Amino acid sequence: MRRWLSEALHNALPSAPSPDSLIEDALIVTTELVTNAINAGCSEGWMSWTLAPDCLHLRVFDNAPGWPVRRTPATTDAHGRGLLIIQALAMRSDTEAVDGGKLASATLRVRI
Repeated sequence: MRRWLSEALHNALPSAPSPDSLIEDALIVTTELVTNAINAGCSEGWMSWTLAPDCLHLRVFDNAPGWPVRRTPATTDAHGRGLLIIQALAMRSDTEAVDGGKLASATLRVRI
């Protein structure tokens, strides 16, 4: 998934100035969204993205039960920072109920 998204974004974004920081942020956010779905026990899911002139919109669907919960992990905790990372990197993030599951999304600002 990371390789697919990285290649797709490198092809879609202009080469100058370098879009590398946006792609790195998109890969981190998408990894967190997908990891949340897997850790929640999904058996089915998909990921998509849409590029607009000023933003990159990432979406991850999963059919796992439950809802993402923002945590306040201790410095020694190995897990629990995913939603905090997404919030730090994205200008918006949301999760909504959809037919058959939930759709988590994050929007990153495009600064090109």
